[in-house]
Amino acid sequence: MLAASGEIDIAAVPTFRDHLRRLVDDGAAPIVIDLSDVRFIDSAGLRVLVDGLTRARRRDSDLRVACPSASLRRTFEISGLDKVMNVHDSVEDATS
Repeated sequence: MLAASGEIDIAAVPTFRDHLRRLVDDGAAPIVIDLSDVRFIDSAGLRVLVDGLTRARRRDSDLRVACPSASLRRTFEISGLDKVMNVHDSVEDATS
């Protein structure tokens, strides 16, 4: 599991991307991204999630997102990412 907090924006993306890539490369399955403490995610952050999902699926794994915030979930809906990746209301839902 990778837990993020605050804002996932252009400034935070390099660190977020590195942590996610390490999880995928280590063969963790499935990977759960906990966005419970995230207030905002921009297009750069969403792109990292899409890249992580692509990398995970190439390794026969999956990437799940725990996103309890209604406003953050709306970002996934507007972008259409809720149709291509598993977005859950809680970490418990994402891990079951």
